[in-house]
Amino acid sequence: MKGEGHFLALLGKGEIKANTSKKIDKDPVFERKTKKKLPQELGQFFQDVSWKPDADRLEIHGEKVYYMPGSLPDVRGIRFLRTGLLLGELKKNRFEPSQALAMYLKKEEYKRVIDLKAEDDRIRRYLKGETLEVSDILAAASTGWYLVCVDGYPLGWGKLAGGILKNKYLPGWRLC
Repeated sequence: MKGEGHFLALLGKGEIKANTSKKIDKDPVFERKTKKKLPQELGQFFQDVSWKPDADRLEIHGEKVYYMPGSLPDVRGIRFLRTGLLLGELKKNRFEPSQALAMYLKKEEYKRVIDLKAEDDRIRRYLKGETLEVSDILAAASTGWYLVCVDGYPLGWGKLAGGILKNKYLPGWRLC
């Protein structure tokens, strides 16, 4: 694996084998051959995304759904500070996208976008965590998750219902 100062070791319990000619990338421990199925709630959300996640690269820990790098070997049982891209959380028959996913996506990759101009006063209110009136931009009948952007650059998520955008911007990132 490429990296600066990273160390990778494969530990095994038992006898030491004299044959060390096996390549790591051919070792069955490092191969992923499972065919997972995309959770239904996640599949519904990704209908609005232009790319589809590879179900074999999904890792679900409790409610959190992570999208693992494609070249990562099977590392089940090892704890990491950050395990891939946090897509969001599965909660009671629904999926809530994460701030990390909002920052990862490009405006063109998501169907439902609210793109505000830099001069719009709603940006400051969004960054403070307030709900926004967006009936002038979208039809009042629109509902669901929207990617909030400023001049094409993603800020975070909002959930639209009845022309009001409920703010899902991370509380720790909000302006005072």
